[in-house]
Amino acid sequence: MTGRTASSGLFDRYFFGPVDLLRPFLLTRLLLALLAFDCWLELAPFGYRYGLGGFNVAHFALLDALLPMPTAALYVGLVLSSGFLALTMALAGPTRWGLLALATSYTLAWSWSLLDAYQHHYLLSLLLYVMACFPSTSVDQALASELHADADADQSADERSAWGFVLFCVSCAIVYFYTAITKMNADWRDGHAIARLAGDTASGQAMVEFAQAHGVSAELFWSGFAKSAIAIQLVIALGFVMAPVIDRLPRLRARRVLAFWVVAPLSFHAGASHMNLKIGWFSEYMLIVAVVVFLPRELLAGATHLLGAPMRAARAWLDAEAPSRGVAIGAALVSGVGLVGLFGLVDLPGDHATGVVAALLLAIFALAPLRRGDTSAALPVAVAALVATGTLLLALVNSDARFDYYRKAGGDSLRLASPEEPHYYLDAVEHYRRAQLYYPDAYREFWRAWDQEAAARVARGEPPRDEQRAQEEGAPPRDRGAQLARAEARVAELRARGLLPARD
Repeated sequence: MTGRTASSGLFDRYFFGPVDLLRPFLLTRLLLALLAFDCWLELAPFGYRYGLGGFNVAHFALLDALLPMPTAALYVGLVLSSGFLALTMALAGPTRWGLLALATSYTLAWSWSLLDAYQHHYLLSLLLYVMACFPSTSVDQALASELHADADADQSADERSAWGFVLFCVSCAIVYFYTAITKMNADWRDGHAIARLAGDTASGQAMVEFAQAHGVSAELFWSGFAKSAIAIQLVIALGFVMAPVIDRLPRLRARRVLAFWVVAPLSFHAGASHMNLKIGWFSEYMLIVAVVVFLPRELLAGATHLLGAPMRAARAWLDAEAPSRGVAIGAALVSGVGLVGLFGLVDLPGDHATGVVAALLLAIFALAPLRRGDTSAALPVAVAALVATGTLLLALVNSDARFDYYRKAGGDSLRLASPEEPHYYLDAVEHYRRAQLYYPDAYREFWRAWDQEAAARVARGEPPRDEQRAQEEGAPPRDRGAQLARAEARVAELRARGLLPARD
């Protein structure tokens, strides 16, 4: 009995002990903001694949039975609305129901089809659901929550408990521990697996050349690299297990020393990013997690106070006088109409429907507090929703997301086109025309200079540079003018033969 009581007491102290609330506060805001851009810039451009050819396999067999065939409009609309909800909550403050809705929509997006095979999306869904269990904390409460600043602090131990944050850290520890264990097979330990993954990248070859210049063979380098990855992941796992109790330590020096644990995940994920592994934005997510979980709270508090000043000022201005019920409703309605209009400028499949969904979400989260007489929430949420949608448009304008979507959609349509299914030629023409609208002028200048240099090299009797290798190493994609011309010529031919209607 004594042993069970002691173990249960240790369990309770670990999971339900006091937590510096600044860490879950920052984790929520930063991860939600990153998730929004991930959805818009990384996931949305791959929406062209969904529903193509009328075939799909979901991650879970139950979803195949329950859900319709995914289409580009459904998938892109789902990730756009997930990003909208994530950034709106990052700006206005998350709610438990909002986080649950976001976790569900994001999980549905990636699990709807095995076309999305990023393993870390399972982890992100789990962490989103765990974040819904974080305590609701304002920025002022987070900044004032240092555990050792005042022994007579107003907050009780129960008020400082954040078992969701502890579960977040434990979940990360399990992931790192499991991935370390899976790497203990001979293929990984001997370096063969990592050599296949990164050996052909420019950074991987540069590291091998550096090792060989210092007398280390490529085989020995990759073997050592693989074993070090196992060791560092075990170190990271241990760090995440310890993370929840670091802030509870009474000695400042001990807390400062343990803060250096951040070096392990930073070095691991910085190395993964440098090697250009095809793992999506996983490294970016885990770098943010590592920084927030391990860095000293003084650094985090300083950055929060500085970077959060504009948001605090805006919130203070909006909260200066509680609006009337009519003003709150009017603000939500005006903002909802604005959202529908702004989403109409996105120019991706499902954009108009997503605008309507965004307006409905705004109505729910801005007007729900009115039932309990709280009119102060409507204005901040309405402004945050408009800012989030404007940010989406800016992100699309300053990225290749729309160009990538339409050029890849055109390529797939052209591959599927045939005399038996000539409508795919029309689709290819439409997609390539839209791709041309979003091809950056800087890319045209790059390839114009490339072609001039290639012609000069040929004139000198030198072989031209490898264009495919250049694009693999980061050179921008070419426009799709040649493919568009080929598709238009094919459409004209099929129209002359009567296999396509005379007009688009």
